[in-house]
Amino acid sequence: MHQEIQGQERLFQGAFLGSETRNVEFKRGGGEYLSLTFKHHLRRYVCAFLNGEGGSLLVGVDDSGLVQGVHCSHREEDRVRLLVDSILQGFKPQVFPDAYTLTFIPVVSANASSTPLKVIRLSVHAPRAQAEPQLYETDQGEVFLRRDGSVQGPLTVHDIQEWCRQKWAAEQSKLEQRVKALTVEKEQLQRQLQQRSPSSCTCCLL
Repeated sequence: MHQEIQGQERLFQGAFLGSETRNVEFKRGGGEYLSLTFKHHLRRYVCAFLNGEGGSLLVGVDDSGLVQGVHCSHREEDRVRLLVDSILQGFKPQVFPDAYTLTFIPVVSANASSTPLKVIRLSVHAPRAQAEPQLYETDQGEVFLRRDGSVQGPLTVHDIQEWCRQKWAAEQSKLEQRVKALTVEKEQLQRQLQQRSPSSCTCCLL
C-alpha cells in the first residue's frame, strides 16, 4: 500500500509495488548494503538509465516487489546524498543536479525500531535529445546499457561501436521516414493547387 498524506509520501512494509521493468530496478538492501554495495549499483544503474530512457532504482524493495525498507537514520541520509552527488559529478558527459531526484520514503512497519525504515528512490530523468548520439560513462570510465530489463556492461569497444551503429541507423531511418512523409505532403499540396487553378478564362462582351 502506498499513501501520500499531507504532502508526505510513505509506504507500508509488505506492500506490493509491482514488478521490475526496463525502467524500474529493485534492491533489497539491508546489512552493509549502503556502505559496501550501493555505490556499485549507483554507478551501474544510473549510467544505464542515462543511456536509455531514464528510470528509478529503489533500495528497500525485494525482487518480488514487496516493500521491506532499510534502516536509514538522518545521518545516513546525508551520507547517501553526498555519495550520490560525488559519484555522479564524475560522470561524462556532465550530469546536472536536475537530471536526477533522490528521495527517502518513510516505511510504516508494525515492528517498532529505533532506526527508521526508508525506501531510497533514485530517479533518473530521461536525457534530453541530442544532435548526435552520445553515451554516458561513470566516474571510473565504464559504460552500461539497460536492455530487456537487465544491465549490460561494462561495455567493450566493440559493444560501443555496435551501439553507435544502431543509433545512427535508427536516426537515419527516422530521417528517411520524415522525408517520405514530407514528399507525400508536397505531392498532395501540388494536386490541390492544380485542382483549384481555373483551366481557362473566357470573357464575354455584350
